[in-house]
Amino acid sequence: MHYIEPFDAWMITRDDDIRQLFVDPHVSNDRRYFKRYEPAPEGSYMRWMSDHNFFSAPEDEHQRVRELVSKTMTPRGVKRMEEQIRDVIEQFSAKLHGRSGVVDMVGEFCGPISNTVISRITGIPAKENDEVRFRELARDVISGISPLLDEESRNKAENAIV
Repeated sequence: MHYIEPFDAWMITRDDDIRQLFVDPHVSNDRRYFKRYEPAPEGSYMRWMSDHNFFSAPEDEHQRVRELVSKTMTPRGVKRMEEQIRDVIEQFSAKLHGRSGVVDMVGEFCGPISNTVISRITGIPAKENDEVRFRELARDVISGISPLLDEESRNKAENAIV
């Protein structure tokens, strides 16, 4: 665990510590309880998402949704998605084969994989740039969650939701 003074936050990296925090009933993932939380403007989609997301749901609703999601993340559930996941990883790793010099692993490999897998699993077609558009919109929405965004980035996230 490491305290990061400029952000007034703790960085926790050990797996055992993180797992303990996830099950500790005194710890909340609801951003609205953060000391530096600034809500999105009233009436915006980002505000609605903040007020109605998985982590801000009442405990019984959070548990219900968590159980639904957990069922798909069992070894058997992940096995059903393995071919799609493998195809996506191969798609992005193929672009890196034989390259020399500096490679932005987050931007060119790690970053796009999760949103591409989600788009494939949810049936968004890879053709005609639908998948690329989904990936870009998802990236903008996810970055809109950060409490450290400037106004332009917040507007970009709001537009991506719309």
